[in-house]
Amino acid sequence: MTAQEIIFITGVAPYGFSFETFLDATNDWEFSLIGKDAAIMVRANYIHCGALPSVRGKWITKRRLKQVLQPILDQYRVIRTQALTQLPDTHIFIKQLGFKVIKKMSDITEYELTGVPLCHL
Repeated sequence: MTAQEIIFITGVAPYGFSFETFLDATNDWEFSLIGKDAAIMVRANYIHCGALPSVRGKWITKRRLKQVLQPILDQYRVIRTQALTQLPDTHIFIKQLGFKVIKKMSDITEYELTGVPLCHL
């Protein structure tokens, strides 16, 4: 399975988008597999991730996470992400990484991680 397929299955498909629409909308994002069952997508200082249910909660090591996030912080000094309101486990994961809520809407919450050296990882 590709990184695009994992992100699509875990975050987009349940909301009625086609895979082709997803690929068109994300053609300027960089996708990376994390193991064989999880993926991260990055565009500038925006990041999204997804993991298949079989590996949720154990899909990325702290070391690998730091390898992904630190260069973004070094370049932009801020990392942003979003989570749908109806995904409480995602909000817990994002907050555990040190992200803070910057905007809350009815269906989505925006988060930001700023100036953190990630030495706690």
